[in-house]
Amino acid sequence: MKTFVASLFAIAWCVTASAVEPAKGFATASLNIGYMPDAELGRRVTVPELTGYIKKLEAECTGFFASTNTPENLDIVVAVKPGKVSRVWFISSRIPLAAEKRDQLRAKLEGVAAPDVSGGAIAFAIEGKVAGGDPKSPKKTGAPPVPAGWKDALTKQDHAMQFDEMLATVWPDSPASAKQAFKVPEGVKYKEATAAVNEQAKQLLLKKFSAKSTDKDVLSIFTTKLICGPGLWSEIKDDKEMAKLTKGNVNIHVDAQTLDGKLFQSPEEVMLFWKAFVKVVDTGSFKVRKLSEEEIKIFWAMISFDIEEPLYILESPQHKILVDFVSDGGLKIMWIDDFQGLRMKPKTP
Repeated sequence: MKTFVASLFAIAWCVTASAVEPAKGFATASLNIGYMPDAELGRRVTVPELTGYIKKLEAECTGFFASTNTPENLDIVVAVKPGKVSRVWFISSRIPLAAEKRDQLRAKLEGVAAPDVSGGAIAFAIEGKVAGGDPKSPKKTGAPPVPAGWKDALTKQDHAMQFDEMLATVWPDSPASAKQAFKVPEGVKYKEATAAVNEQAKQLLLKKFSAKSTDKDVLSIFTTKLICGPGLWSEIKDDKEMAKLTKGNVNIHVDAQTLDGKLFQSPEEVMLFWKAFVKVVDTGSFKVRKLSEEEIKIFWAMISFDIEEPLYILESPQHKILVDFVSDGGLKIMWIDDFQGLRMKPKTP
């Protein structure tokens, strides 16, 4: 990871060192990658992909401002989502005139082929100067530039927002693409949460749903009455600690099947569950996604209440861990299961 960060800072140093500030035109002063931890950025994108992308963006800016002679400091904040989709924000030291056609620049930059990112979005800022820069502009502090729309989103929240949650608020997935990738079966009562709430739940999973989590972290993401569905219960029920829990046995119906589950009814029992869980499930290799249509059908068959998000599947080659959240003094998991081997079996006449 040090290599990744060093490589990016080498890029930033090169563009800074080689940029002779002209009387007109665009020059990159620095590159800011401070929107997320370095290690997380390195997991989501490779240095060659990001480097090539930045150079193409700089080339578009160079062409656009080639004849501009009005001094300006211009930060170009770029976010890229999985699927090679990008969005650009501008932060200027002055208010550009309509005739300067910044919308055209935005369209050009968003038209540049974005890198392939995985595990979440990335963001960076090209901190540039036009026509030598604005000498009256405040000196940079090193913090990543924050567009006005991002600031509005941050001030409206009652908690500290991390990058992924904040980006989901200011740049939610389009309804069309979400609808295409996600379908609720007919007859199922399903209530979707806002993008911000779903992202908050996702971040809890990424940060605290780990074998390395402290007891405090584990208890902070589970309700004190936790339902373990039949798929997961069949995997952990023979653990010696689980065998000591004689209460909380539940029957869960999935169409023609009546399967065994478990209700954990105290923080102590939840911790015993977690210790049994991490013995059989590797928490370090999950992909977090929404449920498929078939998975929604299975969950709907199990429960006696309407489905409400946040609701996710944590998928690995061996497991499909379902987690259903409720708002209980904060988002907490109230139902957990493993859908890897569960199937619908129609009732026989």
